[in-house]
Amino acid sequence: VGKDGEDDDGEDSSSKEARKYVRELIGAFDLDPNRVLDLALDALEWELNEIILSQQAKKSSSKGGANEELGFDTINKAMSNVQNPKVVNTLLEIIRELDGNSSSGRAIAHLLGFK
Repeated sequence: VGKDGEDDDGEDSSSKEARKYVRELIGAFDLDPNRVLDLALDALEWELNEIILSQQAKKSSSKGGANEELGFDTINKAMSNVQNPKVVNTLLEIIRELDGNSSSGRAIAHLLGFK
């Protein structure tokens, strides 16, 4: 284990524990992995929404400006200002593992209804 709780491969140990815990829950309760993936995507969406809304609240209170349109640029800007992005990174690791560690994202595309 290296600095800041990271393993030699650069992965956060809390992320590894969370993934292990999710695998154990799936096995112990015979959960549908696709439904767990869907719930992880919902949790990620909620967490990103909270980050963006808190960043927009800070902006609007300091500038008195209106809400800006949400998009990847907004998410990138909001994430760059987050002090501790462990929750988002852990959710992304869980989603990646539930999707079979593939770069194609087939399970995610299936859940979202893409062909």
